[in-house]
Amino acid sequence: MTALPLPRSEDTVASGPCEKYAMMHAEGVGAAQAYAAVRPDGSDLFAAIRMVRKVYGLTLTEAKKVSVEVDTGQSIEQYQGGLEQDILKVLA
Repeated sequence: MTALPLPRSEDTVASGPCEKYAMMHAEGVGAAQAYAAVRPDGSDLFAAIRMVRKVYGLTLTEAKKVSVEVDTGQSIEQYQGGLEQDILKVLA
């Protein structure tokens, strides 16, 4: 018996569930709020970024900025600054 393949995260975002977030966008909900809603709905990081890009028309850089700000509560500048400090500590 052949096992059926598991659904991929991009299939979930590209199909019906993405309509929920398109409706949120049409209602004036911002990309950060939609991203924050998609993660608890079971989407992984990459699927959530793809949804934000697709529904809100964001570039990859803009979508990644949204994900960092929602996931960490920091601006992208703060987040990257923290990474730089961590790298310098490891290299020292």
